[in-house]
Amino acid sequence: MLRTAYYKKELILVHISENIKNTNLICKICSTSVIPKKGHIKIHHFAHKRKSLCDNWLTNKMTKWHQSWQNICKIDNIEVIIKKNNQKHIADIYNNNLVIEIQHSNISLNDIVDRENFYGNMIWIIDLKNKWDEESGKLIGKERGDIYIQFKDNFIIFNSNYKFFKYMSKPVYLDTDYGILKLIYSFDYGYYLCQKID
Repeated sequence: MLRTAYYKKELILVHISENIKNTNLICKICSTSVIPKKGHIKIHHFAHKRKSLCDNWLTNKMTKWHQSWQNICKIDNIEVIIKKNNQKHIADIYNNNLVIEIQHSNISLNDIVDRENFYGNMIWIIDLKNKWDEESGKLIGKERGDIYIQFKDNFIIFNSNYKFFKYMSKPVYLDTDYGILKLIYSFDYGYYLCQKID
């Protein structure tokens, strides 16, 4: 989902939260017409008028958590087009030559490798907010598997069946209800060491 677009003639960047008309808007990456979608169910976004061969990394889903990360950034730093090797992709956040990929759901090993190779200088921020069961100390959610937490000073060790952490070679930060955790080391059998950074 896109939350920014250009006015056709002026190439002025507009955000979905602005009061904009339905006409003269184009996609930042493929330059085809888009329209604002401001309903009551999905997060407000721009949609292509017709099916488009746009960025294949874009999805039709965006969570409020993803939106909250982008909302703390300037409009010029969100959904920035990165061009490299005759390819174009949209970075969730781009600042000072650093791409920040905001990831809510599981992604494949191929997608991880493709993004890390394409962007180069990047970090991952993974959504683990509102998924901790305080009584059991486990992460809940059917796709995530069980995660056990042990606090020792500012360090946490957890075990996860959620495997994509293991394959990320770029820095990984976990956004949890306990704060931001930096993934430091991956052990065997799905154990991970993290440091609390906020």
